[in-house]
Amino acid sequence: MKVIRKYSQAIKLRTVKFLDEFYDTINDPEKALLAFGYPCDPSGTGNVVIKGMRKIN
Repeated sequence: MKVIRKYSQAIKLRTVKFLDEFYDTINDPEKALLAFGYPCDPSGTGNVVIKGMRKIN
């Protein structure tokens, strides 16, 4: 069964913006190193910090 969902224009635009920023980052070696290089978290935990993700706990 195929599920078709309709998403609001705002969600579509936000998703495209996120993907554009992500690909802009990974396509630029300096930006990629800043974003994903160790330690990713300024406090030194070494965990990757993902923009837009909510911390659970």
